[in-house]
Amino acid sequence: MKSGRTRCFHEDDGGFSTVGMVLALLISLALIFTSAQVYRIQSYSADIQNVADASVLAAENQVASFYVVGQVCDAAVLTLSLTGVAVAGVGAVALCVPGGQAVGEKCLEAARKIMQARNRFSKKASEGLNKLQKLLPFIAAAESYGVAAANGEGHQYFALAVLLPTEGEQIQIEEVDGEGAVEDLQNKQDQIEEAARQAEDAAKRADEHKQRAYQADCGAAPGFCMEERAGSLAGMGGWENPHYATSDAWSFSVALQRAQTYYPRRLAQEAPANGSVGEQSNSALRKRMYAYAVEQVNKGYVHEDAEGFFEADFPLIPRNTAELRQTELYTQQVYPISQDEEGNLSMHAWSGCPGLQGKDYAGCGSIAQMESGGYIECDQCRFVASSLGSVAAASTSTSNGFEHYYRIVAEEAEEYEKARAEQRSAMEAVKNPISEALGEFLDIAKKAAQARIELSPPGRYGAIAIAVNTTALPVAEMFPNGFVRSSGSLGPRAALSAAMLGEDDPEETENVITSLFDGFLVDSQGIATQSLPLVLDLWSMLLTAHSRGVSALEEGVENALGGIPLVGHCGLGTWARGKLEDVVEQVGLEPADLTSYKPILANTYQVASQDGSIFSRALLGSKKVAAHIPASAVNPVGAAIDATASFAEERIDGIDDEMEIATIEILGEGGPSLPVKVPLPPAVKKETKSLVESAREQIASFAGVGGGEDVWK
Repeated sequence: MKSGRTRCFHEDDGGFSTVGMVLALLISLALIFTSAQVYRIQSYSADIQNVADASVLAAENQVASFYVVGQVCDAAVLTLSLTGVAVAGVGAVALCVPGGQAVGEKCLEAARKIMQARNRFSKKASEGLNKLQKLLPFIAAAESYGVAAANGEGHQYFALAVLLPTEGEQIQIEEVDGEGAVEDLQNKQDQIEEAARQAEDAAKRADEHKQRAYQADCGAAPGFCMEERAGSLAGMGGWENPHYATSDAWSFSVALQRAQTYYPRRLAQEAPANGSVGEQSNSALRKRMYAYAVEQVNKGYVHEDAEGFFEADFPLIPRNTAELRQTELYTQQVYPISQDEEGNLSMHAWSGCPGLQGKDYAGCGSIAQMESGGYIECDQCRFVASSLGSVAAASTSTSNGFEHYYRIVAEEAEEYEKARAEQRSAMEAVKNPISEALGEFLDIAKKAAQARIELSPPGRYGAIAIAVNTTALPVAEMFPNGFVRSSGSLGPRAALSAAMLGEDDPEETENVITSLFDGFLVDSQGIATQSLPLVLDLWSMLLTAHSRGVSALEEGVENALGGIPLVGHCGLGTWARGKLEDVVEQVGLEPADLTSYKPILANTYQVASQDGSIFSRALLGSKKVAAHIPASAVNPVGAAIDATASFAEERIDGIDDEMEIATIEILGEGGPSLPVKVPLPPAVKKETKSLVESAREQIASFAGVGGGEDVWK
């Protein structure tokens, strides 16, 4: 009888036999459990790479933190410099205004203290930052060790991180000498204040004279004034006879032009009111006076500019005989002379006088000749030496005459000119030293804007960490099963990792700077602001917005100036404010670079290739050799051990929970202060030098460094 199988372990119908099925299951289970064991072994082996990655990131994170500390110090140094300059500038502006001179004195003293504080802080900050960056390789190594130990989960992990380069460049913050410029201005303070007071007094007087002249010209309308009289007496209106609602828009030239229009109009319109000889005589004399007024007033002028220069000439019309004698009207030989039969001479007001009829014409004479004697009064025109003076007095000495108000304007213009001259002289005595001081402050601000902290710390290229697990792990504990041999153990493991700095959100750094100073500014309000609130307000503005550059400085200065009464009669405050704003604009302050950094994993070749140390060269050499590493090659692990062993003991011992970089004393000793402190990572605070050295020894032992056996290969 034929067998039912044609193949081993198979039935004729194509199915597995019982034995075949058992073998298939056993083989499958063996493969599954073997794969699982391999995966488990690989997972345990890969753990060390994760530890190395975490350790190197922790180490490089200390470098990122150092940059934040440096940026905080840079922000403090820069804003202290600019605050000192700005407060000094505000003080200079305040000195120009009598109402703000007390504030100006306080500002200058505060500015001097701020500039002292800036230089003290910059010196201490450079020392503190240099000390911190010398400790940075140890702090990074300790932190990498701490992270490795924390990730051990019962296993013995050791990690050693090396910052590349291992040393930073010396930090030196340049001093800015601003005290000298402030002290120079303080020495001139008394003379500036006195000159500013004189300028203000002169400006007040000038404004009062202008106001009275304005009232006489058109301010009193519709009451009696030049405008009203010109309209009523000469029929002037519209553009010929303008009205100004305030003296601010009005100028003396308005009154002069009004007079220069008025007198030709009156001369053309003059005519006797009736046919009497007396009225005809007076009309003739009025024409004589108007003609003289036209000639004289047209010689007048008003010169003024925006800088306060003023010069004017308002020719006066004589208001009586005494003044008449001082003019050419007194000596003009224009009055006809008659001689009667007896040889008596008479002088007449005009050629149409009836008293000339029937008498001999004897030429023309002057009022001066009449007063010298030898003339008898005409019984018709009654012309005497005082007749012309009486005509002038009629419109000048009474409040209903145009000349009355014109004379007021002319007299006020003369006094106004004197006051403006005094004002200009006093203002020059203020402007010269203030301009010189603001120029020096500009130079200081420009220098301060360039005197920034340049950071080149250890680890600026990156960090490389070596992590090892020296504990042997029995295979049986990984994945116990009957399909894979459980004897033996997984030996020590090692991994290499690298990290470098990548750019992060700048807002992070700005938030750190702002939060650091917020508490200080709040706590200090009750101390410093009692004497000078604008100092901390200005510094606060610069700190919280210094990333905006010159716009923050402009806003801070504008806010500070807002608390000082700059409005005055002489305009020195406005002038000084404009000069200070020009200084701020010319500083050319660029927005601060607040780029923050975070550690990111990188290829060890990428990090090591930027550094020329023995460790980096050894590591690069080993990575370039694919098959065989010569025995003469430098052991990169040994080089790393040597690099970290260079920590001086004095750099390690005595480390506290935090490290103080420097203290800001913005207004000097006794005033509000702010210590800039750096909290040290937990590993540095908890772990000791011996533990770091222990990690170094374990890694050295694992790599065969110093024992003569090149296990590392």
